[in-house]
Amino acid sequence: MTAPVIYDDGGSTRIKKFMAAGAGVMDALLDVQEGVPALNRAGSTQIVNAIGSSYSTIRISFIDSDGAPFQALAPTAFSSFEIQSGNQKITGDLVVDGTTGFKNLRMTVHGPTENPPIVESKQSRGKRRYIVSNAPPIAEVFVDGVSRYRAASPGAGASPAIYTSVAVS
Repeated sequence: MTAPVIYDDGGSTRIKKFMAAGAGVMDALLDVQEGVPALNRAGSTQIVNAIGSSYSTIRISFIDSDGAPFQALAPTAFSSFEIQSGNQKITGDLVVDGTTGFKNLRMTVHGPTENPPIVESKQSRGKRRYIVSNAPPIAEVFVDGVSRYRAASPGAGASPAIYTSVAVS
């Protein structure tokens, strides 16, 4: 089964590949370069290989300021997504692996050239996570070009969000 990739906020935007065994290494995220993914942006790209099945769904959950949990978007098929955290962004799309035929997840963390993402890794108990330390909490999520979640007004009768989680599997 393909290992889910979780994006969440805990002050800064965090990224973790959730694996039963193994660290979930995605160290290409640490290699921030100018011109990635475009002129006037700086970022890094990581391909997360699908194992056993393709990446294909995205889910958005949040906790509102009253402490109530909500699902903003049930598991939904997608081709691309964009997570906005201030002027820092994480974009993802599905790319077919020529060897396995599975759809891999290609993600790019990027910010303006004058404020490139500061990507750090931390590891505890054999599990690694990545933090975009200069990114504020997740503000908005687009799926296939359409805004599907805004933390300031998440809908569903909820107060503004204080925590957001985006899971791709």
